Amino acid sequence: MFKQKIHSFTIALIALLTLSLPAWAAEKITSRPTIALALGGGGIRGAAHIGVLKVFQREGLPISFIAGSSMGAIVGGMYSAGVPLETLEEMFIDHSLFKAYTPCPDSLKMMTVPASLMIRSAKRAIGFETKMIGLHATNNLALLVNRLVPQSKRNIEDGDIPFVAVATNLLDGKAYSLANGNLGRALQASSAIPFYVKPVVIDGKVLVDGALRSNVPTIQARESGADIVISVNVDERLQDIQEVDLRKATPFGNRVVSILLAELDGHHANFADIEIHPQLTPMPLYSRRVQDAARAIRAGEIAAEEMVPQIRMMLNSKLADVKPEIRYLYAQKGEAWQSAW
Repeated sequence: MFKQKIHSFTIALIALLTLSLPAWAAEKITSRPTIALALGGGGIRGAAHIGVLKVFQREGLPISFIAGSSMGAIVGGMYSAGVPLETLEEMFIDHSLFKAYTPCPDSLKMMTVPASLMIRSAKRAIGFETKMIGLHATNNLALLVNRLVPQSKRNIEDGDIPFVAVATNLLDGKAYSLANGNLGRALQASSAIPFYVKPVVIDGKVLVDGALRSNVPTIQARESGADIVISVNVDERLQDIQEVDLRKATPFGNRVVSILLAELDGHHANFADIEIHPQLTPMPLYSRRVQDAARAIRAGEIAAEEMVPQIRMMLNSKLADVKPEIRYLYAQKGEAWQSAW
């Protein structure tokens, strides 16, 4: 009986202390540790982000912020605006994403290049301004995004999850975060591969693929102020290959890009607390094969599932730093603070 009275008195005292906390502290008490995701670029490999997000949903892991670059921006941006993962997966499987990105086949488009160059040269000779360089000039990607995203969430700032799309500004050579404005336009800019897709001009900035400066945008994710930053790197793991593997144009170009991205990603890795790195070697960056998209999604699931125990451990370690009165609030809500995840 005496012990029960002491226990009741202790709980009452903790509750009183909680009520007497200043407003800023009370707000902090009711919040759990936050997670920011940094979703990297990588062409078809970016479908792996869908698999990662599936695991986060299934395991109830909270996402408080998403920074995305290139394909990571496309998946992350649409997810932050409430597009279901099933719809995103279908977008890869039925080729609607790739048709929007390059509506005209590359081989056919290349046949028109000599004529377009002649026209451009003629216009320049008589004083006309010419458009910026890019094999494909289309806003179909922005139109696709705006069609799939609910109308009330077509601006970045109106999404369910705070989000930034990372692009590269050709004028100053720096990474540029798009945190407001039309979502479709921002995703088009973040994924505009130089020479392949024409740059997108937003607010006086000439924007191309974010991979040039921030392929896995961990710095932008860290700037959100989240407690934990988790990067999702979908680039190939560099392994030794044979000379015979480089005798065709596609694997040769793929190898060069993979080396460049590996160097770039290394500079950003230290800004993440946890890295999820799906096994996607070998897989061409610009494959349109349904099998590759499905394999990437599954690889993302597997890699994320392997990291769930570590993510939970880090979440609980952040939660364990809180004061007793915060633990009391979780207990009052019927939640186990020590095993909240």
